[in-house]
Amino acid sequence: MDRVIIYPGQVPLETDLLSTNRNSMLALSKLAAAMLGVATLVNGFATTQTTVPSLGVQVAAGEIYSSQNLDGTAYSSLAADTTHQILKQGISLDPVILGIAAPVVAGQSINYLIEVSYQDQDLGLVVLPYYNASNPGTAYSGPSNSGVSQATLRKGAVVIQAKAGVSATTGTQATPAPDAGFVGVYVVTIAFGAATVINANITPYPSAPFIVNTGQRLVNVQTFSTPGATVYTPTPGTKSIIVEVLGGGGGGTGSPAATGAQVGLGTGGGAGAYAKSRLTSAFSGLTVTVGAAGAAGAAGAVGSGGGQSSFGATVIANGGGNGGALAAAVPIFTLGGGSGAAAPVTGNMVNGGGASGALALATSLPSFASGAGGSSVFGGGAPFVGGSSMSGAAATAPGAGGSGGATAASGVAQVGGAGGPGLVIIHEYS
Repeated sequence: MDRVIIYPGQVPLETDLLSTNRNSMLALSKLAAAMLGVATLVNGFATTQTTVPSLGVQVAAGEIYSSQNLDGTAYSSLAADTTHQILKQGISLDPVILGIAAPVVAGQSINYLIEVSYQDQDLGLVVLPYYNASNPGTAYSGPSNSGVSQATLRKGAVVIQAKAGVSATTGTQATPAPDAGFVGVYVVTIAFGAATVINANITPYPSAPFIVNTGQRLVNVQTFSTPGATVYTPTPGTKSIIVEVLGGGGGGTGSPAATGAQVGLGTGGGAGAYAKSRLTSAFSGLTVTVGAAGAAGAAGAVGSGGGQSSFGATVIANGGGNGGALAAAVPIFTLGGGSGAAAPVTGNMVNGGGASGALALATSLPSFASGAGGSSVFGGGAPFVGGSSMSGAAATAPGAGGSGGATAASGVAQVGGAGGPGLVIIHEYS
């Protein structure tokens, strides 16, 4: 863990305290990620009828663990950091009451999804005193005596809300999918004419990523990063395992040759999908397969998609798509690579496909850029290249996509960048 050094007699800076806060958060994040992985997980949020029955539900205290930017916006004097992703913890300390409504058509019912999301929130707005160099005995009110209030707390918050489905004939109503950035935890079903919600109307959401409390001790972690198949041999004493599977990243497209004022731009490969599951039996001797990295596209040609990774036949994550096929235009460009989609798995801890490679864009010569590779749950999507004829960049993390090549006006075709290989991590518990 990094620690700030301050010396006797030194005039301390606000960045000393800010860096200490950030370093502590980073250290706790890495410890949590080592224990839990990097997929979104939740703990708590038990949803029940209200104490006095009503058309509402009570969501208990809970926590959410979610991979986020280190700081999406500036943290006082520390600049925003959107390059690094860490596992952040959002905490809801008190119960939350959510109101819902019954259908207005006889014979119909509606499903509400109780969903949660992590969010950084700057709170505690106060007009702060500032040092007044011209009259030290009288403090300024706000920066430069402006009277402007400023946030005094960056909170790791939990957003909790009820998302309504579509009212339909009872028995045919569907539960809505979670909104972007949210995960579902419970489903509340209400029929026409209902005046209250009771516990019998509330069920867990089937794909809720609750933390599994095994009550067991972590004995070993086996990591498989070399593409190919291996038979899994558990560490002696292993009684259950948590498996993380990441598909290989797609290769970026090579850029075509360009004539005249045209430029040639390839796009990035997509990131591999990610899946996670807990197994309590029949896991010894299963085959671990690590998907191959998608090969870089040759000059003027598409690359290869990433390989599928799996653990046996139950935990499967597809590879990311390659950069799209070349399409002639002025300037020449290509379509982005597709992300990998997770196949069904045993258990309920699943993350879907990784990010797609970005669409290659060019504005005006000589300013142009190829498509970036999609980042996996471990980051590492290859950055775009451009400004001159350049080969695409390779992915820098497992499962990430390579970027496309870039060809300047009247330039020769360039190769794309390779994706990153897949990964399988097995946490063993006694």
